[in-house]
Amino acid sequence: MVCCIIGQLDFPWTSRHIDLHTLGPGYYGLVFQHLKQLWKDDTALVEDINIHEHEGAEMFTRSVQSYSHMQIKSLRYGAPTAHQGKSARYAYINTHEPVEIQYIFQAELQ
Repeated sequence: MVCCIIGQLDFPWTSRHIDLHTLGPGYYGLVFQHLKQLWKDDTALVEDINIHEHEGAEMFTRSVQSYSHMQIKSLRYGAPTAHQGKSARYAYINTHEPVEIQYIFQAELQ
């Protein structure tokens, strides 16, 4: 599941670039579909392998910023893939559904 958070976001100073294709099957597709829906009013987003078929569209590359943790309205959330995020890796979505956060990404158009 891919989730989007709207509100006051505070990211740590350090991050790393991750190629979504290296995380295993499905991550690129999940993130791409989420961003395509999220940005649908602002841009026509195409996958990195189809850029030549869609002249003038924005391309979503494989690379995103990955963070160990973040804060939303002073609440800390983390990813268990990084030591600093392990203690805050649980959250609720849709108010009542508990989830374990796997990764925290930030994506931008190229």
